[in-house]
Amino acid sequence: ISSPELFARVNGILQPDYFDASLQGSIKFLKDYFQENRAVPGPQIFHAATKVAPEVFEIPRQDVQFLAEQIASFCQASAMINILRKGPGFLEKRDYGGMIEQFKAASQIGLLEDLGIEYFVDPEARLSRLENEDKLISTGWKDVDRLLDGGVGRQELINFLSPSGGGKSLNMMNLAYNLLEQGLHGVYVSIEMKDTKVALRADQMIARMRSGMIKQSVTKVAHEIQLFGERTGARFFIKRMREGVTNANHVSAYLKELEATKAFKPDFVVVDYLDIMQPVRKVTGENMFLKDQYVTEEVRGIGFDYDCIMISGTQLAKSATEMIEEGKTMHQGLTQGGASKTNTSDVMIAAVRSNAMKEQGLYRFEFIKSRNADAVGKS
Repeated sequence: ISSPELFARVNGILQPDYFDASLQGSIKFLKDYFQENRAVPGPQIFHAATKVAPEVFEIPRQDVQFLAEQIASFCQASAMINILRKGPGFLEKRDYGGMIEQFKAASQIGLLEDLGIEYFVDPEARLSRLENEDKLISTGWKDVDRLLDGGVGRQELINFLSPSGGGKSLNMMNLAYNLLEQGLHGVYVSIEMKDTKVALRADQMIARMRSGMIKQSVTKVAHEIQLFGERTGARFFIKRMREGVTNANHVSAYLKELEATKAFKPDFVVVDYLDIMQPVRKVTGENMFLKDQYVTEEVRGIGFDYDCIMISGTQLAKSATEMIEEGKTMHQGLTQGGASKTNTSDVMIAAVRSNAMKEQGLYRFEFIKSRNADAVGKS
């Protein structure tokens, strides 16, 4: 009440249940009054409405930031305490993911320092920064880059689609290889294949050998891998995680461990793949639409947290196999999970391969979605 500027800074993070029961009504009145009048009430009005007599004193402008930080710290601690009080309920329901998600949200309570882009201020400087800050990254496939207006961006989710066994993992690894070629650092989280099998695929690509030949040429292949690493300067981690239980929090925890122990931060993360992940937020088993939506949003969120490209995969419906053989075009309706994944993905590529194409060693990429380019319907 002593400083409208201070209250405006902290209003967004203040919640009545952070305070003693005797003060919760007062905090609610303060927030409601500010919402309606865009100002704090005078001491007399506040006292009349809440029966609490506030102590009003002058707050120098230079102290506002310090006090705002103290209040933010109080709000964060109070939110944590509230979650701990609800702990037995989470444990009884075995909703561990929900509890972790609430702790994560509480840990992020704080003053909003980044106020976004003030559009009309110094537009020339903003446009000049675009070349470096929002620079697209080549996929390594020239035709794909052309259709995507130059490549893919950080914080985007690239989603490969195919029928079961249709090449999702193979194409994800090909894209990972192309990014490593550019000196970018990456992580491949495999929830389906053994990590050694994933590594073998990378070996084949770097050494240009079939898997059967690698065991006969161990020294040569190892030398090729070392040369590739030295030439590109790229770092690459492959991690196997358990099917049926892995969620986005497990992936984030692994990335934090890499950052802490290896001083490593990824430019791209492959998660192989969305359909066999679990959501962090609790959802009933029969609600597959919501489950797929949560998983896709949470995986894409890792890209925001680490400012990296996210790459994953989704199965197409069984009917897609017949449609591919008949030469029909893939569409969003064939995506397992449907709009729940389509809405969140930035780029969706159906990796199409008929039996005739398989004999020729060919894939066709059909673009089902491209949020930032006009590639939909093209191949």
